[in-house]
Amino acid sequence: MKEREELELILNLIRKYNLPLSPILEYSIKEKMEEYPSDEQSNTIDNDKVAGNDTSVQGKQTIPETPVDVSSNELRIVDYGERTIAVVGNTKPHKDALKSIGGYFVFRTQWGPAWVFRDKKRDIVQAYIDGDTSVITRVEDEPEEQRKKRTSRFIIRVEYPDGRVFDSNLVWETLVDVVKYAGPENVARLNILCMGDNLISPRLNENPLYRSAQKEIGNGLYVCTYSSTDIKFKQIVRINIDCHLGLKVEKVYVDENGEQHSDNISSVFSMDGLKSGSRDRTKYSFEGGQMLSKRRFVFEVVKYYVRCHPQISYESLIRVFPATLHSNKTNGVIKRYNDVAKQVAINPDVRNRFFMKNDEVIVLSNGMKVVVHNQWGDDFDKFLNVAESLYTVKSSDESYVQSVSPSSNKDDGKPLVNLIESKEDKRIGYTVRLFPSQLKGEIVRVRVDRKGIKKLIVKTFNGDVVEVNDLPYLYEVLKR
Repeated sequence: MKEREELELILNLIRKYNLPLSPILEYSIKEKMEEYPSDEQSNTIDNDKVAGNDTSVQGKQTIPETPVDVSSNELRIVDYGERTIAVVGNTKPHKDALKSIGGYFVFRTQWGPAWVFRDKKRDIVQAYIDGDTSVITRVEDEPEEQRKKRTSRFIIRVEYPDGRVFDSNLVWETLVDVVKYAGPENVARLNILCMGDNLISPRLNENPLYRSAQKEIGNGLYVCTYSSTDIKFKQIVRINIDCHLGLKVEKVYVDENGEQHSDNISSVFSMDGLKSGSRDRTKYSFEGGQMLSKRRFVFEVVKYYVRCHPQISYESLIRVFPATLHSNKTNGVIKRYNDVAKQVAINPDVRNRFFMKNDEVIVLSNGMKVVVHNQWGDDFDKFLNVAESLYTVKSSDESYVQSVSPSSNKDDGKPLVNLIESKEDKRIGYTVRLFPSQLKGEIVRVRVDRKGIKKLIVKTFNGDVVEVNDLPYLYEVLKR
């Protein structure tokens, strides 16, 4: 393997496994690659030697240093980043054509001045370099105003109630300024998702790509800015509406002269649309606990059930929370940690679909690790029905009424009631020993489920919480 191929392999491996890759390191590797000739350059060098034009010094071929000689009339495409390319060479005579295709001029690159494009335009740009000028015909027929918008970049302008205007050329700075104005804690409560996590997070993302775009905003909190201008615009509008900030939010585009032009897009027109089209953000709690988002509610219910049934096996657990509760039956509700880890090795994005942090992995009594699926959406109602059959569930929606399954009370004569907590039970505070685990603990609660079965909630001396039916052969009172 040649030196240039080895360096290319290093870059490919770093990107394949999402390893940290700073711009400085990427630049250094690509700069080093320029020291070694490509196959095409090697053939040119060999032909020069045959023709007697050997330019080597002491047997070593001198390779042109970067930046390239822009005085050359030849244009060529080079990789400028993971998703961008650059056209280098004498681009001045072609600036209008390159701009019309959708490029933007960068004065300083490692090759000197260059025109930068998205990688998806590589074929069009190469066709133009090869002499096909028809690729710009369609663009030239566009109206002047439309062409200006297409070839210009967009920013977000925010006008505050006190008259202050913020319109940074860096859109992420505008988002951060709005978050600080609204209060990071208030924005965090909106649960705006960004790259699989809350827009405002107290922790750095495990993915180095997302982590590099998190900006610290004080009090140990970070705001995720890894998103497009359109997404940031929607996030700011959402913050403005839900936090009642009274901001005027506009998307403006900046032309080639640096002048700003309003795009006539305001947050006012979309207020009703956003509210009606926004996702259901109702929160739920169970057994008198705190209100939780839907995904966290699913996780805490499964985790609590395992704590109350410490001897449960994986096979028994998936019978309680079957995969059919989710439309994606492959992922279901819970999966073995090892199975998910294998998927993550192939596709790192799978990690964002499960609760996989160290304190979120659930360990069963036999040592098996399981993780809970965190992507629910319209499937949540199926899980909610199961949770309601197990525990007392409350909702932040005042109109919510816990559903009751008619099949749970067929002909037993018991009324269809929600789960009842027996706060006055005299056994609360008793010390008991549980069978067959021999665990000792204190009765902290007594409740009755909808089937009329009384259950004891025991906090063991090792910190676990166990739920047992109120049957004499399942526990022994040691101390009253």
